[in-house]
Amino acid sequence: MKVVYFADSLPPIADGVSHTMCRLADSLLANNVQFQMISPFQPGENYRWNSRVIKIPSVRFPLYRQYRLGLPQISRIAQFVRAFQPDIIHAVSPTFMGVYAQKLAVSMSVPVVASFHTHFSSYFRYYRAGAFEKLAEKTLARFYNRCDATFAPSENIIEMLKNQGVQSLKLWTRGIDINRFTPAKYDVDLRLSIDAGTKPVLLFVGRLVKEKDLDDLIKMAKILEQRNLPHKLVIVGDGPMRKELRLKLKNAVFAGHQSGEALAKWFASADIFVFPSTTETFGNVILEAFASGLPVVAANAGGPASLVKTGINGYLAKPNSPVDLCLCVEKLLDNRPLRIKMGMNARSFAEQFSWDAVNRQLLTDYQQIIENYHFSHSRVFVSERNSGKHLAPVFQKKWLATNFNQK
Repeated sequence: MKVVYFADSLPPIADGVSHTMCRLADSLLANNVQFQMISPFQPGENYRWNSRVIKIPSVRFPLYRQYRLGLPQISRIAQFVRAFQPDIIHAVSPTFMGVYAQKLAVSMSVPVVASFHTHFSSYFRYYRAGAFEKLAEKTLARFYNRCDATFAPSENIIEMLKNQGVQSLKLWTRGIDINRFTPAKYDVDLRLSIDAGTKPVLLFVGRLVKEKDLDDLIKMAKILEQRNLPHKLVIVGDGPMRKELRLKLKNAVFAGHQSGEALAKWFASADIFVFPSTTETFGNVILEAFASGLPVVAANAGGPASLVKTGINGYLAKPNSPVDLCLCVEKLLDNRPLRIKMGMNARSFAEQFSWDAVNRQLLTDYQQIIENYHFSHSRVFVSERNSGKHLAPVFQKKWLATNFNQK
């Protein structure tokens, strides 16, 4: 099998999409799958598959300057992809590159799939542009419906996309490295360095951006302080909200961006993981917390709602309710035996998620999509031949006009 990926997010970008693509690339190598990635980023020699990435020109994304939008050099990329002769093309994001991937797949008569990683339409409400949210949903639905299948990371997100009119949905969940993220990475010195003492450590890990609902985290922390509940809040990550958070959470510890073993130690050395985001399509950090033996308090929305089982491995709070978030945290702050029990349940739950198994299922789905594509297209060809009408080129032109010239 040969696969071409059009991916806007790869290292050095550090987010859930980039992490997922890295683990996928590792699985593809392990399963001897031939693949190439087209991206505005070059991961670097630390990645075994770096030579399989074709870097293209790009422009900075206006809201987050560390991100870039790839600008496909049409003739160069088309020539490269045609020479590679992929069996399937995967558009990772609904961007310029994603649209071009769809057009290229049609012209080459190969199936094209997409994956839903980021709840883009919901971001409008965080930047005073909520009126555009529904329009964005419709635009994205049109993009995904031009694909032979769209992969979503959780059942909750599949249901949401169905309600928005997206068809041909498949589940591509996420995995976890349970050897890297483990309670065994508990670090006494790390806790001493933040003066935690015997106080429970509350941990947040993620990008410091508005769409993570960090205003709810701020309000929750203030309520805990007003109630004089002993705790130490640690925030791991970086982003545009860092200064505001530092100003409003003077008693919190800001550890900055962490990765690898350092990140694993922060997880293992905490007591409760708190995640207020309502825009997550999955929530990789929740699996990392589970694997580290932490109970999780998360908003009952999106991907986290499929992972957190209330009363078993954590609690789900009402979305955008700092008070309910605080009440859920308080149940665990006051009860160390419950924290330990839920942490053990969380670890057991995480052990079910293997990256290798997750990505082998994706490859199985690819194969089925390829077979279905060629079967359906061969039936069209035979039907046209028997009728004496060779309409395939006409059909293709109509399809392109209908799907890519919509305003």
